[in-house]
Amino acid sequence: MKKAKIQRHVFPRLISVAELEQILGVSKSTIYRWIRAGNLPPPRRIGPRRVGWWEDELLPHIRPIRAVAA
Repeated sequence: MKKAKIQRHVFPRLISVAELEQILGVSKSTIYRWIRAGNLPPPRRIGPRRVGWWEDELLPHIRPIRAVAA
C-alpha cells in the first residue's frame, strides 16, 4: 500500500509594522512617510488595532529600497 503524499501549501507570510521596521532598519514614521509618498503599498487591516502586509505584495517594493540603502 502506497503512502499518501502530504501536500504542503505555501501561503504568503504576513509582515507586521514592527517586523518591517526591523527588515528596513527604519522607524515606523519613516514607513508611513514612504507609504504616503507611494514607495510602499498601504498596509491591510487585520484587526481593529493591527495592520500588516502580505510578504509577496511587499517584496517588490522592499528590494529597491534595500538596494539604495546598501
